[in-house]
Amino acid sequence: RNIKDRGQFTESLETHFLNGLIRRSVIKKIGLYDGKMFAGGFEEVDFCCRARKAGYKTIVVPTSKLWHKGSRTIKRGSYFLIFNSYKNKLRYILKNYGMLEKLLALSFNLSYYFAKVFNFLYQARPDLSKAMINAVLWNIKNYRDYL
Repeated sequence: RNIKDRGQFTESLETHFLNGLIRRSVIKKIGLYDGKMFAGGFEEVDFCCRARKAGYKTIVVPTSKLWHKGSRTIKRGSYFLIFNSYKNKLRYILKNYGMLEKLLALSFNLSYYFAKVFNFLYQARPDLSKAMINAVLWNIKNYRDYL
């Protein structure tokens, strides 16, 4: 991450997830990104997890080039970004983790979310506290997706 390519990357390597070039055959087999995971993170991780479960590998090929400047439309620290980031993270955990992993990840993440809600209140950003609470509530309302 944020490492300048000076020719040190010469061999392909398998990775957990990536954002880049995807074969059409993969999309035909597993579908597109999860339509309920809007911009904010974890939509690529979820896609790659589904691809791995279908028998594909995610591989970094050093000769390929992709430039991603980040979001130009989503403002950092906005309600929209906070809501979608935390909603997507919980959705990813609930969709893809086994029962024990899910319990551990949820207990850690919900404790963290609780602390962040108070931190945002302390920073006089009740809108961001509301975004975090709504992200949790959204996943509760959509619990049938995880059964």
